[in-house]
Amino acid sequence: CLCAAATDYAIDAGFDQIEHAGFIVDAQGNQEYDPSVGNRLARSGIPVTSTLSVGGAVLKTMRAKNERTPGEEALLARWTKMHSENLTHFRQLREAGVAFVAGTDAGWRFTAIDDMPMEIALMHEGGMTSLEAVAAGTGFAAKVIGIDDRVGTLTTGRLGDVIVVGGNPLDDLNRLRDIRLVMQEGRLKASREPDRLGSE
Repeated sequence: CLCAAATDYAIDAGFDQIEHAGFIVDAQGNQEYDPSVGNRLARSGIPVTSTLSVGGAVLKTMRAKNERTPGEEALLARWTKMHSENLTHFRQLREAGVAFVAGTDAGWRFTAIDDMPMEIALMHEGGMTSLEAVAAGTGFAAKVIGIDDRVGTLTTGRLGDVIVVGGNPLDDLNRLRDIRLVMQEGRLKASREPDRLGSE
């Protein structure tokens, strides 16, 4: 749902989950937050996948270019504005009481498959605590899609899907990119030594 009307339709239809919940009002991508829709969405209890990393990935990719074409400059300008608005709307929707799941829209334009750490960091930038943002991509995400009896938390009886990172991610969410070990269903899938001597 990229505009308020689409979100309204999804609420009316009783959807289980909504992606984006944007407020685009025209073909140029201008946005305008509609508090009545935000409040209605909160009352519905329908969780939203934030996809803040879509804009984050565009900005990261475009800003990394030493030279940009006029089209790329226009893309950067458009997404700089949209990304800022998306973060503002994320804050407003949270204040209204909307629950968010971390999700990246991976594969769209510049959004990479491994951009979940960016999403979690942007959710934190949007006002979530580090723990809330991590939970949005783990335990709460599993609950929303109905598999929290098997995965999502380190709990007796769960499958044991685990990553180990180089330090406490609640102190620095960038540590989510420093993956040292991966377990799936309690079995070691991959591991690597720290990059330097003395690393945590």
